[in-house]
Amino acid sequence: MKSVKQLLLSFIAVCCVSTMLFAQAPSNIHVKILHNKYSHAHLKNAYGDNKTYASAEIKDDQIDMTVSLPNDIYRLSFSDDANMLVVINPGEKMNLLVDADDLMNIEEVKGSSSMAFVKQVTDYAKHKKEVLDSLNDALQHDKAQKYWSSTAQSINMFIQTNDDVDNYLLAAYGNVDTLQTLIQNYAPNGKLKGKDLDVFVNGANKQLKKIAQNYEPFANYLDNVNRYYDYSNDRQNDQPDFYYTLDKYTG
Repeated sequence: MKSVKQLLLSFIAVCCVSTMLFAQAPSNIHVKILHNKYSHAHLKNAYGDNKTYASAEIKDDQIDMTVSLPNDIYRLSFSDDANMLVVINPGEKMNLLVDADDLMNIEEVKGSSSMAFVKQVTDYAKHKKEVLDSLNDALQHDKAQKYWSSTAQSINMFIQTNDDVDNYLLAAYGNVDTLQTLIQNYAPNGKLKGKDLDVFVNGANKQLKKIAQNYEPFANYLDNVNRYYDYSNDRQNDQPDFYYTLDKYTG
């Protein structure tokens, strides 16, 4: 299978050769539409302004246009929200089969090497998406995969919670250390001088409040950890090493 890069290089070469050989030649565009629901088509700029180069009435679910335009990418518009891109090379007689229900995909191409390239690229992208969608669908219905995905998310949250709790505990230890320093500075022998009373009481109260604030999340964690992070049930039978490691961490 050719890579997209190889296809792109081939496409550029075809465009250059076609432009040199058929610079003045008119191009014919014939499009047959499956499941047609439109009455008119307009050939416009692909990007930028909305200039119209040609228009045609759709008869018997088919379009016929003859244009004299330079090699470029254009837009075939059926309505404001129904468009498809076409590559025009002078002198080509393009025959396309498209589906009105899915204008992004081209059913069939004849008479245009450029549009054949476009079909190859869009088909490749479509098949790639189908493979990925099929894989995702398979994974979503795989009970083991769903279990491990859910378990991984839960353990990541558990680890993050532990890290947060550790930070609160470290802060509480720091507050205790500061409180001990106050005691050593103002009451080294267990006796506090009257002139130091206000300073000591204010400093001690601040640290006691901070200890309580930092300890509270740890107390909540101890009360709720088994309710939210219980890994003792619904275990997979083929992963004893994982559960041994998990139990050492959570035990």
